[in-house]
Amino acid sequence: MTAFVMLSFAASYGVIAFGDPILQPHVGIGFRTAMITTWVLLLVNSAASSFPISLAGPDANSSVLLGLMAASIAQVLAGGGADIGTIIGTVLCAFASVSLLIGLTVFLLGMFRQGRIMGFVPYPVIGGLLSGTGLLVFLAAVRIVTGQPAGESFYPPSTDQMLLLGIMLATAFLMQTLPRKIKHPLVIPGIIIGVIAVFYAALPAMNVDLETARLHGFLLKPPAANEAEAGNAALTLAVDFAVMLDQWPSFLVMAVIVILSTMINMAGLDLSANGEGNYDRDLKGIGAALMLSGLLGGFLGHTSVNRSLVHKAAGATSRWSGIWAAGLCVLATYFFPNLVFYFPKPVLAGILLSIGVGLLKEWVLVSRAKLPLAEWLLVILVGLIIVTKGPIYGVGLGILITSILFVYNYSHIDFVRHQFTLGERMSSTDRPVRQLAALRSMGTRVLIFELQGYLFFGTSTAVVTMARSKIQKGKTRFVVFDFRMVQGIDASAVNSFVKLARIFLRDGVKMVCTDLRPDILLPFRQAGVGEKMGVYFKGDLDHGLEWIEERLLADETGFPDEGYREESADLPQMSPRLLEAIGQRCETLELKPGQILFRAGDASDGMYFVEQGTLSVVISLSQGQPRRLRTLGPGSLIGEMSLYTKQPRSADAVAVTACRVRRLSVEGFEAIGHASHELSNELHVFIVKLLAFRLGAANAQIAALA
Repeated sequence: MTAFVMLSFAASYGVIAFGDPILQPHVGIGFRTAMITTWVLLLVNSAASSFPISLAGPDANSSVLLGLMAASIAQVLAGGGADIGTIIGTVLCAFASVSLLIGLTVFLLGMFRQGRIMGFVPYPVIGGLLSGTGLLVFLAAVRIVTGQPAGESFYPPSTDQMLLLGIMLATAFLMQTLPRKIKHPLVIPGIIIGVIAVFYAALPAMNVDLETARLHGFLLKPPAANEAEAGNAALTLAVDFAVMLDQWPSFLVMAVIVILSTMINMAGLDLSANGEGNYDRDLKGIGAALMLSGLLGGFLGHTSVNRSLVHKAAGATSRWSGIWAAGLCVLATYFFPNLVFYFPKPVLAGILLSIGVGLLKEWVLVSRAKLPLAEWLLVILVGLIIVTKGPIYGVGLGILITSILFVYNYSHIDFVRHQFTLGERMSSTDRPVRQLAALRSMGTRVLIFELQGYLFFGTSTAVVTMARSKIQKGKTRFVVFDFRMVQGIDASAVNSFVKLARIFLRDGVKMVCTDLRPDILLPFRQAGVGEKMGVYFKGDLDHGLEWIEERLLADETGFPDEGYREESADLPQMSPRLLEAIGQRCETLELKPGQILFRAGDASDGMYFVEQGTLSVVISLSQGQPRRLRTLGPGSLIGEMSLYTKQPRSADAVAVTACRVRRLSVEGFEAIGHASHELSNELHVFIVKLLAFRLGAANAQIAALA
């Protein structure tokens, strides 16, 4: 059953491959080529596939493209006066070459696990290519039964043509309707066998012998003895390599189609067979099969989910059934090559018509409900151009239009993920309350823009224009651009930022750029962007904001840049009595830069007051990279949460500079409560207010994000 189904489809695709009027008299060569492809792909794929029931063979999509390439070669050579041996030899060499090259490409994609790159082909282009293929297959089916080239009228049809059309339409109708009513994979092979049986039963009933049927076009005519198949000495083959190499754009299109079709069918087989396929293994298997097919005189094909399911329904449980089916196809190819000439032409045409109608229905009718109008119209346009001008023009124009639409739509995406003022988004530096209040009052002097996506000529202008519109002359001091979520940037976008930096420099505004990857920072450096232009680069947004805050505080308070880091604890909310009580129960610790105060997971041994220097609270991300959560200067408190919750430390505390800290141990904390309830309450209130202040800042940031 599997061998019969595969050979039936091979016969149809052989007709398509040699469908040009110049090649049609030698369609037997097309059959033989398709049959070689069938048994080679069946054998190799059955042995190598990760799906034991997987089948592979010629396919409508690639066969149509092969037919177009063969027609182009035939017409060019015939126009130049070449003989039929040169025409057929060049066509067969092109078939073999494209199979070898695409097979090698597919094999390498599987070897290096790069099959996912086909996901970058625009969906409307794929749909347009398949809809165009459907229309070409439809026209090929009509041409088989009418004998007229596409575009020529056969009205009024002869009696023979009407009978041929009727059988073709009946076959296609049954193949399109019965599988929807009878959910069984053997329905389609049953239809093919049934229609052939009715055809041959009708011949004697109508007193028509086989030769008469051939004469009236109901059966294919075998080649005459002097028109032997490829390899016969009576047909001297030659190759015009210049004409063949002119078809290289077709090679590219066919490569995309074969790889996409293989992956789509593997995905469908994975789903339908409830398997767990190894796509890389299957790509290597198909690649090897295509290379062998090219070497033995075959052409393109790929995995077929529909034929695989028919194979499974016929009782296949292992890869050996596919291998045995390949053996039967070998017998048919080399020992019974004329069997195909007993296959009724209208049945072959009906199979093709059903395939064409199925593709057109899926990509012209069904896709309308799935796609936006613009993308659906693009599917139709690409399909029509493929039919009228060829696949290269259709695919090329489709990719061009989708690229333009992508640039247009992408440029309208909001590339500013969030925007804040400093009052809404401060650094993680834990400062005395009066400094935090001062920074919040100066918050509108700093604008922060978190960028995202890929910045290019279509988006950078909008970002720059938006930033300029937010500037308040005489008030705005800093503008921050955070590049953490930016995937890339082109030269036009860099130039836009350079222009903006010059405008800022003129207006006394400093630009701070944070979290730039090396590949994004490089074009800025190459453009000469730096502090001379009023542009400052910082490692991340938190460090950039800390740097800005220090300058704002220095300008406002008259302190030097590090002036807010005083030598004594600045805790105005505590009474002198509480400060004295804490001081009596604290021990002083001196830390060197880089020294660990405590680590994540350590048990709580008290809380710490920073008197001098800077500490950072750091966590380790899943990749092992450190992430700073908070920075603490003089007057800051750390470790109070673990003191209350009795839980282990949740992060590391590391000295950034030389530090002096005062540790109030758990025992000292409890001693204050035992000594004076009043002081104990004051200490609790101080900690609660401090936490509330931090929570208020966090809420403001969350509100800005919303």
